[in-house]
Amino acid sequence: NDHRPPHFHAKRLGKWEYKVNFAEGTMRKKWEEEKMSSQDRNVILKMAKLHQGTLLEEWEKVVR
Repeated sequence: NDHRPPHFHAKRLGKWEYKVNFAEGTMRKKWEEEKMSSQDRNVILKMAKLHQGTLLEEWEKVVR
């Protein structure tokens, strides 16, 4: 029972959680106790872009 836009949640336990819109390559902070490093941000966005097709296929399976 998820909602659009297609996304996943990136988490670092006890530190932060971001909602990653992999279709657009954007991130939105859900909460943050400790600032996300630019290295973490770059890796998450790079992997989302690299696997965008697979992520979208999986998203469509779950939402339908």
